[in-house]
Amino acid sequence: MIETGPTVRSIILNGPNGFFNQPNALIFPELLVSTLIESKMHAGNHPWHKNLIYAASNGWQGPSRGRDQFRIMDPTRSENIERWRDAVKGVFQLPVGNLDYNLLARALATELTGINAERSSRIAVLPVTPATSILQTNDGCVGGNAEQYATIIEQHFSAGAAQYHGSAAGLVIEAMRRRLSKDNVLMGIEKTVRVGLLTTIDPDVSTESGVFVATPRETPQFDPPSYLTSGTPFSWFHESVIKLTNDEWVEALPARRWVDWVATSTRLAIGMGVLWRSRWNAKIGQLIMDDSDDISIHSLIKSMKRDPLITWHESRKPLRSRNVQPDLRRLIAKGAFIDILFENMLKVKTINLGDDFSDTIAHLRQNSRSEFQRGMAQDYLKNPKKNRRDDVETMLVARRTDGPHADHYGLLARHGKGTAKFLIVDPTTEVLALIASLACESPDGECTVGDVRAQLRSLGLEPSIPELVRRLELAGLCRGSADASEAVVVRSAFLGRGK
Repeated sequence: MIETGPTVRSIILNGPNGFFNQPNALIFPELLVSTLIESKMHAGNHPWHKNLIYAASNGWQGPSRGRDQFRIMDPTRSENIERWRDAVKGVFQLPVGNLDYNLLARALATELTGINAERSSRIAVLPVTPATSILQTNDGCVGGNAEQYATIIEQHFSAGAAQYHGSAAGLVIEAMRRRLSKDNVLMGIEKTVRVGLLTTIDPDVSTESGVFVATPRETPQFDPPSYLTSGTPFSWFHESVIKLTNDEWVEALPARRWVDWVATSTRLAIGMGVLWRSRWNAKIGQLIMDDSDDISIHSLIKSMKRDPLITWHESRKPLRSRNVQPDLRRLIAKGAFIDILFENMLKVKTINLGDDFSDTIAHLRQNSRSEFQRGMAQDYLKNPKKNRRDDVETMLVARRTDGPHADHYGLLARHGKGTAKFLIVDPTTEVLALIASLACESPDGECTVGDVRAQLRSLGLEPSIPELVRRLELAGLCRGSADASEAVVVRSAFLGRGK
């Protein structure tokens, strides 16, 4: 067989001809876990077609249109409470003389309630078991026509795979099942949800813990380019899912925190993945505009590793000088303009997916350089795909930093007020704990600042050593050092709790 070089197909990552679906703005982080489970638990067949949401606030009864296709699964609603209480009574045995099952039923319902999204009447469920995960659907949470996040997650997981080629959903479900077998409370919740709620959707649903409720969807075929498998947000995510679904990590993390960590690693991967693809496009545009002799795909791959996707400024600097929002939006806009150019060129056959990559770059230099110059110079406010900006920011920005609905898993944060409101790199303690702990070989292990920096570099971040040491020290993950070198020891957040 004759060996062929990289083609145009190998470098177009977005759009109708690309490898990746475009995500929606994220409303509920819990949805990232539940949609993954749902994709393998049933295929959306009747009677599982309804748009489900766990609970609602302010008396909300569902959308004004299509209400017959929408269902609120809240077990404390009048139509559910009796069946729910009876299910709780059948599963949980209270001590004699303390038989208030009404109180227990409401307490369990409250424990499953996720965070109320800002400016939304919908309330997500906390998907700590397979059954709880399917109490909400994409369209129910988002409001209709939601992007299939399960597909997007699988794409990011598969794109980073150097060896393992199974599905992220399969790993997460099996991890949940193993946890069920060792946790009587979770097992009780699983059974109660099946008997008390899932049977209201389908009377014939299996009440056996952890089993499918219908025929699951098949994971779509995905054959991404191999350059995504090392030192990228995709490879970081793949390795993180493998670790988090490993027995020792499942056993070390409490159920709620484990779900949060799976959701947070997914948020980071999707948000930084969109930025990585935007930077990739910008590098292609730059390659077309400059006069370098090396126009191979290898030059692109090499240049991608030179600069971080987001500048992590020193926390001692003034807020104004740490604002990353203009740079982020400019990068996302550049990537979008290049996508549009490629989409139009493919439509009119200026280029073809099977064309040799280097020959195409030479051709575009000769005939289309001015078009790329105009696209790369466009103001980010004219971004033709502004939803991509919202996708990134809702994935990475902490929604609230205080109060009962605070987001403890944000990488970026908004500071200031009015026109002096800035977006800066300000990871929460939980995000640092996740990244630093996953840099260790085991949940009760240790690593070095250099190991943590390597993980951050894969994600597209590169803080200085003193800045990272300060952050890790404040999070209680390491002790400061006078020279603040990469050799400083970092402890897992679960040191002493593993096997």
